[in-house]
Amino acid sequence: MTDTETAMDYLLWLDVETTGLDLEANSLLEIELRLTDMAGKLRKRFHDIITPPESVRFDRSALKMHAANSLIPRACAASTTMWHSAALLRDWLTDTMDELDAVKDTWHPAGSSVHFDIAWLKRNGVDISRYEPVSRQRLDLTSIRILLNAIDTSLWHDITDGIPQTDHRTSSCLDRDIATYKQLLDIAYNHPLVASKNKDTQ
Repeated sequence: MTDTETAMDYLLWLDVETTGLDLEANSLLEIELRLTDMAGKLRKRFHDIITPPESVRFDRSALKMHAANSLIPRACAASTTMWHSAALLRDWLTDTMDELDAVKDTWHPAGSSVHFDIAWLKRNGVDISRYEPVSRQRLDLTSIRILLNAIDTSLWHDITDGIPQTDHRTSSCLDRDIATYKQLLDIAYNHPLVASKNKDTQ
């Protein structure tokens, strides 16, 4: 059996919640990563809530949003600094890769506007691109939404109509993203061309 035959593809779902959109001026409040197989089945999960620094700056929209979803009091009551959370995340990445023997595997970063989450993690001490299995090719649901809207503005709404919307906490964001991904997989799998090919291989 060759290395290629034993290699696996995974999706590394990411989401962060912040006090604003400015990498330099704002702070992280919450981090979540989920490693799933290509069908969206969960393999590993990391989640942390971060105590903001005393000099934290909130943008007005972020303050309103995270007061409503209770993230601000949760973060203020937490005892994890960003430095400590980054260390925990680096350990989680290393341990997960070791456990899965991921040296031959490919982890595709996934989520909504994945570049945003990756940039925030890198700015705060976790550059996921430096980990060997992590691919530079990303699955970005925002790009898929823009593509479908260019075809027909009702398509994305129809696809996501039954999926609960996020309250802007990492868990609900990733629940929504993974549910949307599974819905897209189901639609693609049942497309007449794909269904015909699958029937021929049975």
